[in-house]
Amino acid sequence: MKHTLSLPELKSHLMKTGEFFSIKFTKLDGTERLLVGRFGVHKHVKGGVSCLNDNNWNFFDMKDGYRSVRVDSIISVSFSGTNQSL
Repeated sequence: MKHTLSLPELKSHLMKTGEFFSIKFTKLDGTERLLVGRFGVHKHVKGGVSCLNDNNWNFFDMKDGYRSVRVDSIISVSFSGTNQSL
């Protein structure tokens, strides 16, 4: 992918391919954080109804389990050797 994708296009691509990505974002306390994860992991889901906001990026982080990142806090996303700064 050589052209810049919008956040919805980027999320859709990563959900379709299931590839690993890193995401840098600003936490609510103002600090920046970097996570590495992927969409589509269902191994540790216990069932029931999700109470997560569908507008957020809800994915499995390789270190800390499932994470939810607000779209307006995303700084950059890297995958397959490309870096998309927002």
